[in-house]
Amino acid sequence: MHRNIPAPAGIFFAFTSVAPERPCVYPLSGDTTMSKTVNNPPALIAQETPCWCFAAAEQMARAYYQLPALSQYAIARDSVVRLAAAMDPQIFEPWFLAVATDESAPTPPSHDEQGGANVLNSSRVQVVRSKYGVINMQAIGAHIEPAYTQQDFRTDIDNQKIVIIGTTLHFLVVYGYDDTSGFDLLVRDPSTYAPRASIPYEDFIRFPARVILSFR
Repeated sequence: MHRNIPAPAGIFFAFTSVAPERPCVYPLSGDTTMSKTVNNPPALIAQETPCWCFAAAEQMARAYYQLPALSQYAIARDSVVRLAAAMDPQIFEPWFLAVATDESAPTPPSHDEQGGANVLNSSRVQVVRSKYGVINMQAIGAHIEPAYTQQDFRTDIDNQKIVIIGTTLHFLVVYGYDDTSGFDLLVRDPSTYAPRASIPYEDFIRFPARVILSFR
């Protein structure tokens, strides 16, 4: 769950159906409304477990900013290790118990993680797959914005910067906005359950324990 340290992740609330991606559209003469996206928005990456939306969001940010690509397992494992080192109460005991179990277990079968593939026999893999986590902000050049407005979203998108938003339960990537009717955030939602294509700004500001990661 979200701990205000980059902020964890998982399943989201009910979302509307996915709409096709919209390119940059500028207003006609005399029209004050517009839809705008960054150039070449990141492709949608779905989360591979119910807990890994944070890892999928980090993957999309890495792809967009041309940073080294990592698997969702590698991102999630790094999160577990960092949280365990910080004595996170939800992570510390399960992780070190899993490490001890794997290292003391007889072989065969192999208890090696195998890059996250050994779900059946590796206790470490089982823990990593079952835990919410935190985005590695330092690794991707992001930071938490304590005060971030509708205009900040406009400014970042206009300057070709995506934004990561999160709540107590979920992370998404904002790649554009649409103010043809109100102000909507255009998002890449990694959820595999009713993923959403946009979020009204007025809904977003009411999300519980929301977090915003910018790349300014």
